[in-house]
Amino acid sequence: MLTYPDAPGFKEKGGCSEEAAKLLAKKGRAADLRQRCLNALRINPFGRTCNELAGMLDEPVTSIRPRISELNKTDLIEKVGTRKLDESHMAVWRLTDAGKGVANEV
Repeated sequence: MLTYPDAPGFKEKGGCSEEAAKLLAKKGRAADLRQRCLNALRINPFGRTCNELAGMLDEPVTSIRPRISELNKTDLIEKVGTRKLDESHMAVWRLTDAGKGVANEV
């Protein structure tokens, strides 16, 4: 079982906050953003940076970066191995085979 910060946290075991944390892990905003990132990467097979995904999804990059880290930890995405050749030099991310099975067709 994942614990904070890898999953939503709670203060009291067996209490309302634990139930809410479990629900958020499955259906909360973070879960929604993870799925949207996967879907965006599905239609961009050569990969995208966090900034590009944020722009595509009309979300702040500060909401996207943690989702990319979470997806990477679960082996649903991977670094392409190259970085953008612009001034940002940001890592480029793409779906793994496992991620392709989870991403929805848009």
